[in-house]
Amino acid sequence: MNVSRNILTEWLIEEFKNEFSGDFSRLSKVPDTRVIRFLDGFGALTPSEKNAWIEMSAQILTDRLFRMSSSPELIQRFTSAMKSPTKPEGVRYSGVKILAARAKSETFAGWQGWLRNTGVTGFAEKLPEYFAKNVEELIPVRLSRLRKQVEKALFHRFSAESADLGSQMWRYKGRLEGTPFGVIIRYSGKTLLPQLTYQVELMQKDWPMTLQYQSFESLYGVGGGYWDYITEANAARSVEILCDLIAYVVKFPERLPREESSVV
Repeated sequence: MNVSRNILTEWLIEEFKNEFSGDFSRLSKVPDTRVIRFLDGFGALTPSEKNAWIEMSAQILTDRLFRMSSSPELIQRFTSAMKSPTKPEGVRYSGVKILAARAKSETFAGWQGWLRNTGVTGFAEKLPEYFAKNVEELIPVRLSRLRKQVEKALFHRFSAESADLGSQMWRYKGRLEGTPFGVIIRYSGKTLLPQLTYQVELMQKDWPMTLQYQSFESLYGVGGGYWDYITEANAARSVEILCDLIAYVVKFPERLPREESSVV
């Protein structure tokens, strides 16, 4: 890359701060229990701790873009800086397919009995209200319906054509403002697997190889695009945010600073 590490890191810090200081306008809509847990933990940090985490995240992505490995010390500080909730389960941090299975469980007399048995308290026992307003909405979206909604939305937004790769994996090829790209999406109805995983394929040969396969979440260091909280009620808006995140990833390389100039 033609830009210095310092300029790139400064640009990324501002990019990350725009997302993190704007009520997480995109991340907060991602139906992924990993992201939900991250946001809860990030919210518990002090302002100085939040800034330190953002700077470390920007440094790590800078290393990736320069095709370098981040130092073990940086990785250790980055992973230990987050004050994540102690119970990564409950109705807040368990995928909706797991919750549906618990609701049918005779062993625990439903998921409420399961919560009592496991001693889940605090954030973990609270619904993520953006994704489910009440327990009646904890119904996993039907896989066939989800795939049709995704295919329709990608065609409408990006004129994307689909190809079945087998094993519930699909590739969608489209264009955004003249920029070609692909999206690989795997769907799963298995209880312990995400309902949907996605990666954006960037087709431009001159972009860093480290950006060829990305999700929005992986750019920010807060997940890998593993969505497990898609319900019948939130499926439409989940598909809508998926399109927004894909568009962000597609245009992200074009927005990177490329010359020794001031960050704008």
